Amino acid sequence: MLKKFGYGVKTGINFPGEVRGTIRNHTKWKKIDHSRASYGYGISSTLIQTAQAYTVFANQGKLVPISLIKSNDLKISKRVLSPETSKAMLTMLESVTDHDGTAPKAKVYGYRVAGKTGTTWKTDPVNGGYLRDKYMSSFVGLGPVTNPRFVMAVVIDEPLKKRGYSGGTLAGPVFSRVMAKAFEWYSLDADGLELEEMQNKKEVYADKRKL
Repeated sequence: MLKKFGYGVKTGINFPGEVRGTIRNHTKWKKIDHSRASYGYGISSTLIQTAQAYTVFANQGKLVPISLIKSNDLKISKRVLSPETSKAMLTMLESVTDHDGTAPKAKVYGYRVAGKTGTTWKTDPVNGGYLRDKYMSSFVGLGPVTNPRFVMAVVIDEPLKKRGYSGGTLAGPVFSRVMAKAFEWYSLDADGLELEEMQNKKEVYADKRKL
């Protein structure tokens, strides 16, 4: 399933030096590997692999091939999840940007966005294992939820601890600002609850003036 999402294989962008990442064969997994794989440990990947993986949630369960150069060539998507499962996952990912989620700072005013935070220790290239004082903070998301047009992956390498190190705190705001500009440049219709609240306030104000 991880390979269906594009992990452990090259993306096909033909970028010099691109690596495929590491996913050990499941037959060699230890008991702990089954749990830690669910939150990203025990495997390695590139940021562009993760961005590509999120096209599954933006495309009703289908993985969309990516490229560095815009092309009009027909891209054949691959089914990874059922539309129902993808929709359920998208609902969960959207809750991450709610006030009670781990990334409320990733929210884009007037729009519904969805995504997931990532806060990991960096690997120790000398001694193996992880460096407990160095982090990678990330946020990967998409929007607008009602009709996804963009997937964005943001990573902060070795953030300064005095400013925090969680993905929601550091990468979330970057996602919010850049995604807001993307929506603006492409003139995408707002679909967020804030828009409905503004409209309701205007209608209430208009009714009061009539009275």
